[in-house]
Amino acid sequence: MGQIIDDEQITMLVQGAGVEAVIPILEAYWESNDELTAALEKGISAESPTDIAATAHGLKGSSANLGAMLVADRAKEIELAAKSGDLNMVRELFQKLPKDIAETRTAFDAIIESAAA
Repeated sequence: MGQIIDDEQITMLVQGAGVEAVIPILEAYWESNDELTAALEKGISAESPTDIAATAHGLKGSSANLGAMLVADRAKEIELAAKSGDLNMVRELFQKLPKDIAETRTAFDAIIESAAA
């Protein structure tokens, strides 16, 4: 796995839009993240590689758009494992996702706090 976040991408967003504008964007991302994670879990429970791949693709895109590279990379791995039909690998990768999300949230929070100071 690579970096947690693309510091430059989120910093440019904060500088361009301002902290007050970025906070709701991040809140919407976390809400979407929760929904997509729940949908992934549902797809895994249903053993539906098609649903898993589609959901992971959405998570990958939304994460990459904000520079949440760790989550985007993990979602890509889940998507590829689902497309190959390897549900055991999907489950293994999904187990790592909560830690990735927590690390990403911490990294984003640090940038927002620093910009707000």
